[in-house]
This record gives sequence, C-alpha cells and structure tokens, in this order.
Amino acid sequence: MATGFRVTGGNAAAPFSLTIHRGDGMVLLGMDWKAGKPPVVVSLLVV
Repeated sequence: MATGFRVTGGNAAAPFSLTIHRGDGMVLLGMDWKAGKPPVVVSLLVV
C-alpha cells in the first residue's frame, strides 16, 4: 500500500481507540482497548 492513509481517534472518554487504515477500495478498522479485555461479542455491520 504505497499511498496508505491512517486516522486514529482521540476521544479520551472512549473505552477504546479506533484506527482506520484506508487502502485501494477498502478500509480496515482496528480497535485497541485501553483497559481490560473487550466484550465477548464485538460486532460491526457495514452496509
């Protein structure tokens, strides 16, 4: 990905930081939990 693009959220009150990696015709969402483990079921629906 030669022309990559990344955005990281900066909301201090959020339980995780969201990073969005943009590529050729697609995106990858990354969630980094700040404390503890994530919930058992984390789902995301993209329409």
